Amino acid sequence: MGNQKKEVKKDWKKVAGAIVGGAILIAGGAGIGGISDNNTVQEQAAQILQLEDDADNLNTQIVDLKANPVIETVEVEKIVEVEKIVEVEKIVEIDSENLGLVLDHIYDNEGDIEYLLDDLDDDEVGQIVDRIVFINDIKVLAATEADNEIKDLLDRETFSLFDTTTNTTINVTFDEDDIKRVRVQDDADEMNIIEPDFEDSDVDVRVAVKFEQEDRITRDMIKYIATVIVEFRDGEVDDIDLESVDFR
Repeated sequence: MGNQKKEVKKDWKKVAGAIVGGAILIAGGAGIGGISDNNTVQEQAAQILQLEDDADNLNTQIVDLKANPVIETVEVEKIVEVEKIVEVEKIVEIDSENLGLVLDHIYDNEGDIEYLLDDLDDDEVGQIVDRIVFINDIKVLAATEADNEIKDLLDRETFSLFDTTTNTTINVTFDEDDIKRVRVQDDADEMNIIEPDFEDSDVDVRVAVKFEQEDRITRDMIKYIATVIVEFRDGEVDDIDLESVDFR
C-alpha cells in the first residue's frame, strides 16, 4: 500500500485569530511563541488551543477597558475677558459769577445732571455752563410755544378719559373757543429735557399745560391737564405734538 496522508482538520478562522492574538501578546511582552513547523500535529493543536485562550483573555481585557475607560483630568488654562465699569469723577471748575446758575440747575433737576456731561472730555467740562444756558433758553421757548399752540392742538380732538369719581370712561371733545384758564407749567423743574444733542442744538422738551373747559350738559368747568412735546432743531422750534390729555 502507498503512503497514506493523515489530514488534520483545522478551523483556520480560529487559528488566524489566535495567531494574531498571539502576535499581539508577544509584542506586548507576553512571551508566548508562535507555532513551529517542526512540532507534531498534536503539539501544534495544543499550541493553537493555548493561543485561542490567550486571545479570549485579551478580548476580555479590551471589553473591560471599553466598559470602564480610564479618565484623566487635564487642567487647561483659559483666558476670560471681563468688562468692568469704572466710575470716574469729573471736577468742574465754576467761577463765582456762574455758580448760582449751576446750583439752581442742579436743584431744579434734583441732582440729575448727567445729560450735561455726556460726550464731554475732561478738558471740555467747562462747557457745562454754556449747556445750562442753552437748556434754560430752550425751556422758555418751549413754554411760550405750548401756550400759543395748546388750543389749536386740542380743537376738535376727542379723547376717551377715565373718570375716577364715577369709574366710567367719558368721551370728551375739545373746542378751542371753550377752553379757558390755560396755565403752562413753565417752572424749570416742571419741564423735562429729552435726548439733547448739544453739538447740533437739537432737543425735545416735554411741557404740561393745565386748562379748563365747560361741560356742555352740567355747565360745570372741568379741569384738565395736557402734555405736549416741543421739538427744537438747530436751536429753533421745529414742531409741537400733543402727547396726552387727562382729568386733573
